[in-house]
Amino acid sequence: MNQAMIRQRLEPLIKKVNHAKSAKALSDHVILFGDSGMLDSVGTIKLIMSVEDEFDITVEENEITPENFKTIAALARYIESKLIIILAWVMACFNFFDLSSIVLG
Repeated sequence: MNQAMIRQRLEPLIKKVNHAKSAKALSDHVILFGDSGMLDSVGTIKLIMSVEDEFDITVEENEITPENFKTIAALARYIESKLIIILAWVMACFNFFDLSSIVLG
């Protein structure tokens, strides 16, 4: 799953958590997390739980940083990186191919 696909699934989650009524698309650079973010602390927790459910990942406490959650673009990159790690782990478990051939990025 690439960042564009992740972003398509993220926007409805963010709008739901933020109770957005507008059908207008959110910019990739709208601030989600932090002092000037559109989400308060409760909204951020709800978004994290929604992301975990939607993408079947676990967000570790030390990963809840502005770097990972500040914007939709940052969140999509973070989720993509988590999914790549999961995929690499699954492939290693089943020994389908040499992990040195995986290009992360």
